[in-house]
Amino acid sequence: MLTQIWVGFVIRNHLGNAVAAGSGSADFLMSVQHGEAIACIEGLEFASTLGMRRVIVETDAALVAKLLSNPT
Repeated sequence: MLTQIWVGFVIRNHLGNAVAAGSGSADFLMSVQHGEAIACIEGLEFASTLGMRRVIVETDAALVAKLLSNPT
């Protein structure tokens, strides 16, 4: 178990320009992949507050990307 990990995200528009970013810490995570998943969720929630409804999630964590693209 990881005691604390720092997570972050960047939100880009359709042209690839950064329009928002965020970071923070998360406590009591089970793995690095758990931290990557938290960062994706945080980014999606923030994109939603910006009114973005169609998004593309990019991550370097292959397992997280696989689970996000096919959650069943």
